[in-house]
Amino acid sequence: MKVFITGASSGIGEAVARLFASRHAQLILCGRDQGRLERVARETCARRVVSADLSQEAGQEEVLKVLREELPELIINNAGFGFYGETLHVSWEEQKRLIEVNMLAPLRIASEGARLLIESKRRGTIVNISSLAGEYPTPGMSLYGASKAFLTHLSEALDTEWAPQGVRVLVSCPGMVRTSFATRAAGQEVELGGVVYDVCGQGCAADLETDQTGEE
Repeated sequence: MKVFITGASSGIGEAVARLFASRHAQLILCGRDQGRLERVARETCARRVVSADLSQEAGQEEVLKVLREELPELIINNAGFGFYGETLHVSWEEQKRLIEVNMLAPLRIASEGARLLIESKRRGTIVNISSLAGEYPTPGMSLYGASKAFLTHLSEALDTEWAPQGVRVLVSCPGMVRTSFATRAAGQEVELGGVVYDVCGQGCAADLETDQTGEE
């Protein structure tokens, strides 16, 4: 099975890549940090690496090109980021970058992936990594929460539209996970409080394969 993963150079994306590598999937890994991405690719024996900035039109187009060439059966839209602070204190350029990465890129990737699967009359699965932050208003990171609400609702609607044609759209809404997200969002080291989860449960790949094949 070919598995395409965005945001694969760290965090949840890297963990999922390693899980699927252990199950001998053919990995196509996408990320912005080429050095880290190539390290993960070497360690997982990835089939292909795509270095792309999903906040840019050129980066999104490069990813769509690779989808057409590789025709993966499983697409995991994991790339995303956020920032802490009141919206008026964040530049429009940074807000637009978040909208591109968290909303428009997964929409384009999911749509193209589904179109390719349906046209080739194959079953497939698209998994969008959303967030618990999309389930309620999040002052102090309002745009991030709104972007994840968009992704969750979009995923549920697209699943209804595409499932009859053999393409499932699943959405994962994790809470606080032990990754570098908080440090990047704050721009400094952050001590995580409350309930913090490890990056990925061991059942993740098995659950996705079950949905893909319909079998245990």
